[in-house]
Order: sequence, then structure tokens, then C-alpha cells
Amino acid sequence: MKFQFLLKTIYVPLIVTGVFSIFLSGVCIAEDIILTGNQVLLIENMTYTNKGNINLYDNSKLIIRNSTFNFVQDYHEQYWIYINDSASFIIEDGSILTSDYRFYTSMDGSSKVTVNNSVALNMSSGRGAIFQPNQNSILEITNSNIDGVGDLAGYSASSKATITIQNSTMEAVSLVFPATSSVTFKWF
Repeated sequence: MKFQFLLKTIYVPLIVTGVFSIFLSGVCIAEDIILTGNQVLLIENMTYTNKGNINLYDNSKLIIRNSTFNFVQDYHEQYWIYINDSASFIIEDGSILTSDYRFYTSMDGSSKVTVNNSVALNMSSGRGAIFQPNQNSILEITNSNIDGVGDLAGYSASSKATITIQNSTMEAVSLVFPATSSVTFKWF
């Protein structure tokens, strides 16, 4: 679905009914985004602004490719990105996920987040996404700059989350393991 507008910024609620690609430059969504089923939202080759929560369920996907995604908030953790079930969130090909305030990207179920050759951090303020892998989720970060990884509420050893970070920089890591945990760190 392609749109043509003369406006640089528009404010609309986003209702996704299938595979949806955004082709507008300077789009601003001022509502929560909810993807379910097999819905896919592709944000590609543009600057996109979101002010609201993002919720991914079932097998849905949010893909940010070669774009700047501004996550607008009035204070820290005002809005979150929730990835649940088997949903996927992909940030790739030189994309920038940025905010003036920190925000959580909560990962539950067997969800997956991939950050590849991208930035999930406001480089001037040092704030951005705090990725929180839980349960059986997978977090893969390669050749990227991010704000942080961890669960400030307490990372559980009963979680079987897989975290892979290669050739990347982070502002912070906060993982808490109970005394009975088995933890392996590999440095290559």
C-alpha cells in the first residue's frame, strides 16, 4: 500500500490489517501500535516518529530497515516496546532507533530481537533502548551501538533467554542471577 501526501508530518492512528509498508517521509504516529497474527510493519528508507507503546504478538514483525525511528517520550519509560509470543523486532542496515529518554524493550515468550549494523541509542545523550530478554526469547546484537541489556526488576535464572552480542558497544549491562544459576560468558 503506497501513500502520497504533501505533508511532511501526519498524525494518524495505525491499524495494520496485513503486510504494511510505510513509504512516507517524516511520518509521526501518535497512538499505540499493535501487531497480531502474521502482520508485518516495514519501516524502510525514511524518518519515522512514534509517540506511544508498540505491542507485537503472535508471529507479527516490526522491521526497521535503513531508517531513523524516533521514539518520542516526555520522560523516561513513558512508553515501551513489548515483544511477545513468537513476534520479531528487527533493526538493520544502518538504522537508528533513538529517543531523548530511556525506554524498555521487553521480550517475552519465544520472541526475537535482532539489531544488526545499527544504533539503538541517542548518541548525544547516551539514552535509548534497554533490551529485556526474558523467558525463551532471543536477543542478537551485531556490529551495533545500544544503550543497555538487562532487567532492572531482576533477571530470572528460570529464564532461558539467549543473548548474543558481537562486535558491539553498550552503555550498560544489568543481569542478576540467583546463586543456583549456571552462567557462561564467552569472550572471542
